[in-house]
Amino acid sequence: MTFLGIVNSKEYKTWKHPTPFLPCFHFYEIHESESIKVPAKEITQAVKNFEMSDDLFIKTLSKIRNAPTYLLNKLGRKNNDQEFGLKTFTPLNENSHEISMGLTGRFWQKDLGIIHQPDLESFINFDDHKSAKLVLRFLVREHLNGYHSLVTETFIFCPNDNVKKKFTFYWFIIRPASGFIRKRALSVIINKLKNKF
Repeated sequence: MTFLGIVNSKEYKTWKHPTPFLPCFHFYEIHESESIKVPAKEITQAVKNFEMSDDLFIKTLSKIRNAPTYLLNKLGRKNNDQEFGLKTFTPLNENSHEISMGLTGRFWQKDLGIIHQPDLESFINFDDHKSAKLVLRFLVREHLNGYHSLVTETFIFCPNDNVKKKFTFYWFIIRPASGFIRKRALSVIINKLKNKF
């Protein structure tokens, strides 16, 4: 069991289902929804259709986090009007039970420091000693009698101690809000499916 989401080398070596898209990972977070009687493929489709703006709380927290980027854009220091959301990520893998997406950059910076990767190959080959790599995995977990739950897992890889130190500080600050957003997103997705089925 990780302490505050920090994964040591011993824990990683015995990890049952690590993401295959990182050489290893140093931080980890997991959240799971309630189970509902909905086909797995419908749940993964609902994940693909989800937008941060679908929920007021998530939208508000995201706007607060994006405020520095917005100000930098207005001051002319950045030229990126795209709001942070699932579409910011690079698609890595998708099937009826799983969607994995990746992100690279210096997330602790005011503007998130995102370095966009166009595809899986670019993400895998990305090698910057000043940046971290993140994988967000949505996994549909099977239960008895046709019930399924939706799980979100976040894996973060830091290439060296310097990046790990910077990310650790950021992790402790952002983790409570990040966890809330993940839980809230799961709730929004599941409630929409409940209303549909």
